[in-house]
Amino acid sequence: MQPLFNFQGSAPFGYLAFLGTAALVFLGGIALIIFLLTERYTLAKRLAQLGLASGAFYLLVLFCFSAFSSDQAVAAGGEKYFCEVDCHQAISVVGVERAKLVGLPPAEVPAQGEFYIVKLRVRFDEHTISARRPKDAPLHPSPKHAVAVDADGTVYRPSVEAELALAGKGALPSLTLPIRPGDAYETSLVFDLPANVREPRLLITETDPVTSFLIGHENSFFHKKTTFQLPPATASQSAKSE
Repeated sequence: MQPLFNFQGSAPFGYLAFLGTAALVFLGGIALIIFLLTERYTLAKRLAQLGLASGAFYLLVLFCFSAFSSDQAVAAGGEKYFCEVDCHQAISVVGVERAKLVGLPPAEVPAQGEFYIVKLRVRFDEHTISARRPKDAPLHPSPKHAVAVDADGTVYRPSVEAELALAGKGALPSLTLPIRPGDAYETSLVFDLPANVREPRLLITETDPVTSFLIGHENSFFHKKTTFQLPPATASQSAKSE
């Protein structure tokens, strides 16, 4: 099963286009200040016009990629790759459990609707390491944001209280734990969803503001998302601490 990505298109192109444009804007800004200080106003005007045109062209390409993007869904058992420039972090849903209670007595947490405990597997795909990256260097993944989305587009955030109860002492492993090539670990997210929720899906995205300006990235303006389909959930009265 082929993985889906947080980019639709080429991640290297997205990063290089952004970095190249940012470098041109920075250098152009310095040149513009020099032209103004030396009273070369004609050159300053032309440089400003060129800078505006370059920025407009970049935004046009960004919006075109978003306009032609499509919603994607990772099938149960499949993986979503998060491009970390020179390597990839892979996340998959390995199971879902429904429960009315989470944790151990007397500290059980009741659901307002029903808890969906989404079990995830996170791994560092060692086959995606670039030639420039040391083969044993750990990956420090970019910050992540996870929500559940139903068929009507309603968004649900994880239940922090339920996750703490499920973890018992401590906390569930984060999606941003440093990880070495080839290693993997499991963690869980807990959502308190309405009893009549329809077709819930999981959306995990990066939170770095820069990703909004990367061509082809799912976080870019108006770009469609890559979500996880949730497999059939097993039902239980109470989910115990892990």
